[in-house]
Amino acid sequence: MELKKIPVNAQREYRIRTAERADQTRIRGLVRSVRINPMNLDWHNFSVAIDGKGRIIGCGQIKTHRDGTRELASIAVDEEWRRKGVASELIQGLIQTAEPPSWLVCRLELAPFYEQFGFAVIEDLHDLPTSFRRMRSVARVLSRIIPSIGKFAIMMHDRT
Repeated sequence: MELKKIPVNAQREYRIRTAERADQTRIRGLVRSVRINPMNLDWHNFSVAIDGKGRIIGCGQIKTHRDGTRELASIAVDEEWRRKGVASELIQGLIQTAEPPSWLVCRLELAPFYEQFGFAVIEDLHDLPTSFRRMRSVARVLSRIIPSIGKFAIMMHDRT
């Protein structure tokens, strides 16, 4: 997946590029630092945001599940770069390159953030692909066992 290269901008001082093999360790560290799912972090699926000094400050991926569904996942931004548009640019680039529909799982309170990109919460279990039905079941169990996790939303984006 090749994204449009965004030049380093003097105001925001970062650019987005497709991940490279050498980025794998930083991707894993960044995902773990924001405490999101650290599974299936294959650098081939990622785009990264790079600051003016060449450091990875954000990442995200579109991963494909066994049933063929594509998931926007692993959106992580270094704390000092949050609320500066990094996640938004990563998300926009990733959903533009992914064959629709794209799915995601997020904490319920983050659903409004993803709605601005065209994602919609899917409530009906029958509207979910197999892999996301399983995720929904796991999320419900986790939220009962560890109430502090909160509730999750499953969302879909379809450009068609």
